[in-house]
Amino acid sequence: MARVKITKKDLKEDQIRNFGNKAYAYIKENQKRITIGLAIVCVILIGFKLYSVQRKSRIQESNILFSRQQTCSKWDFLQKTRNNA
Repeated sequence: MARVKITKKDLKEDQIRNFGNKAYAYIKENQKRITIGLAIVCVILIGFKLYSVQRKSRIQESNILFSRQQTCSKWDFLQKTRNNA
């Protein structure tokens, strides 16, 4: 096996710290864009949630109206058959 020579410079250089510093600098530079992007994503998610809640309530309301209509239709049918008999 070949030996890898590590220098003092390599030991002092921390790749994780360098990555963290670069990420922090990028975030600091583009803070406004990142904030706007996150706000847009939040608005889209909230809008989708409100839409789905409204849609669900409309479906429930239409199911209730449909079942009432079915009940009324059966009741009317029974009344008509009793009156004809």
